[in-house]
Amino acid sequence: MSLKPARDDGREALLARYRAMAEEGSDIIFLLEADRIVFATSALERLLKRTTEEFQNGGYLGLVHPDDVAAAATVRGTPPPGEVRSATYRVRHADGHYLWFETRTRGIYDEKTGAFLREIAVGRDVTERMENELRIRAAQDRAEAANRAKSAFLANMSHELRTPLNAIMGFSEAMQSELFGPLGDKRYGEYIAAIRDAGERLLGMLGNILDVAKMESGRVSVAPERSDLAVVVAETIGLVSRESALKGIALEKSLEVTEIFADPTAVRKILFNLLSNGVRFTPAGGRVCVESAQAENGWELRVRDNGTGMSAAQVARLSLPFEQLCSEAALARNGAGAGLGLALVRALSEAHGGRMEIESTPGKGTLVSLLFQHEQ
Repeated sequence: MSLKPARDDGREALLARYRAMAEEGSDIIFLLEADRIVFATSALERLLKRTTEEFQNGGYLGLVHPDDVAAAATVRGTPPPGEVRSATYRVRHADGHYLWFETRTRGIYDEKTGAFLREIAVGRDVTERMENELRIRAAQDRAEAANRAKSAFLANMSHELRTPLNAIMGFSEAMQSELFGPLGDKRYGEYIAAIRDAGERLLGMLGNILDVAKMESGRVSVAPERSDLAVVVAETIGLVSRESALKGIALEKSLEVTEIFADPTAVRKILFNLLSNGVRFTPAGGRVCVESAQAENGWELRVRDNGTGMSAAQVARLSLPFEQLCSEAALARNGAGAGLGLALVRALSEAHGGRMEIESTPGKGTLVSLLFQHEQ
């Protein structure tokens, strides 16, 4: 009876472990010498029902999906010392369907001479991961397409509705001024004024919708220039003076800074939205004030009112388009709007490189501050 040396037992145990890894591992492992595959694990047959010969001499490229051949070819050849090449591509199963594989290759070099010895390649089935990523990507593409379609719809709708609204406002103005003679009953004048006010409000809302559509498509742009803030403020106050007079609300201004570098049209839109909100949510007898002041590295534009104010939770949601904060039925009937104005104000201030800050207390009023940069 003879016994094997202990070292042979250790060698057999080691070989058994390597054999188990090679036969049971879920990854396909190739070992190449002189550009030929000299070893492949059984996962090749399990996962793809393919043979080693089908992969010899770059033959695997013939099994790759036509759209992925360029990616698959990047892992062919001898990787330099220390470099790991990686590619993800689809490989055709023997049954005809494709599976996604992530392949990594590296070279093995002689530690003493630096001579190339062999190459090792590991292919891992990542079909489930790639299909999930593709589903997510497709969902994102659909969402972006829907968002672009929505923006285009809003822009087109705004333009389509502006034409009849301009006609309504133009004719009501002509009738209100009795351009072609008296109308008769004085109540007609009241009705015409109401028609014109409603038209102006709706036209302003449509303008905001168009601007928000531009904002969501990333097309908000400004053209800063040297401007007189006093003129812009006076013009904007004039646009809301009739509504403020009807409610008995005082419109005030305190301008420390008048020479500014900003887009006057954008500043006019900002002020109109803030003043309209101030007048709308300030009770009769209240006040709304426009202020400007020097600030560090820029100047500040502020609109302050002593109106209904907001809670901290409401302020946190204010910059979201279409966010309607009006919860009281009476205020809602008073025309709270679509919740577009402050989102637009924020976007226009940020387009100038600035920022918007809001301070508000329920029952005491609101202060909206906008920081603008000096001319660069």
